Amino acid sequence: MTAPERVIRRWDVPELDHADLARRSLRYLEENNVHLLPPADINDNNRLFADGARAAGFQVEQFPVNVLGCKGSSLCNLGCPNQAKQGTNRVQLPAAERGGVEVVTRAEVVEIGADRSLRVQVAPKPAGAKGAPSEWAPGAYRVQAGAVVLAAGAVGSPALLLRSRLPGAPPRIGAGFTCHPALILVAEHGRPITNDVGHPKSFFVDRAAEEGFVLETCMYFPFTTAKALTGFGAWHSAMMRAFPRLQQILLLAVDHATPENRIAVDRAGTAVVHYRFTAEALHGLVQGNRAAARIFFAAGAVRVHAPFADPPLLTVSDTERLDRRIAVTHWRPGKQTISAAHLMGGWAWDARRPTR
Repeated sequence: MTAPERVIRRWDVPELDHADLARRSLRYLEENNVHLLPPADINDNNRLFADGARAAGFQVEQFPVNVLGCKGSSLCNLGCPNQAKQGTNRVQLPAAERGGVEVVTRAEVVEIGADRSLRVQVAPKPAGAKGAPSEWAPGAYRVQAGAVVLAAGAVGSPALLLRSRLPGAPPRIGAGFTCHPALILVAEHGRPITNDVGHPKSFFVDRAAEEGFVLETCMYFPFTTAKALTGFGAWHSAMMRAFPRLQQILLLAVDHATPENRIAVDRAGTAVVHYRFTAEALHGLVQGNRAAARIFFAAGAVRVHAPFADPPLLTVSDTERLDRRIAVTHWRPGKQTISAAHLMGGWAWDARRPTR
């Protein structure tokens, strides 16, 4: 999907126009077979989210997905075992190789020189590891490039630039890191539902501009679900035994850039992420937790796990007092299992302007 126009407008990057971006994206949407799943392929976990969200008064939108020949294994988060997921590794890289591009795996660019030379380290395939060995023999290389396109992610790109110490590089490299803090939210229904078969992500509710959160359908594996539940003991075991009846929602909070949240490198040149939760991000997590609980109950759930409630288990009798039960006062660092959904920023494009 192309980022919403409000996001591109907020970035305020010269010559980056949303209409032009959307037009260019069409090529990749077509190449990667991006489309909406038909209703017959929507499982209960997704259908309950859409029905519950509409009943709770939210606008629901459907995700287009990049699959071809999907068999509904629901293993998208680990990697499709049927090669149905269409993406860079299945589409663009093979096309580039057919066009004469040499792709080298297990190779890390350690440093970029001012003369566009690259110091590269190729690692051997570990014993027992999956996949093929690198196309190049293990060892150190110096590669001279005519042009360098840096696309190593929000953590890897600034870390590489900080290690390289290039003359004239922006002084705020590493600043402006954000990650969309995320919670996996779980609810139990009174009957089995189809949740771990079919595509796990089909619908979302976007309240980023109004309340600082986005909700998405999701379904994770038992281990991931278990570690996402706040607390432990008998109730935790009971919730996991109810796995065939569980509905899940992924909550993403909007976190804007702050000077403290940044990417740095240690003395060895390894990337280090400095991140603290802002009041704004916590507000989004709380508001999203309340909204998800309303959706769960509107969809017919009998019990809801709410990480920002204490105790974290809610029943239908709590429906009218969710704003009191789910509150930021229950936030304790390390108590809630929070992940980073989308790593962004880390490379301020103009040292004269604040990162957005």
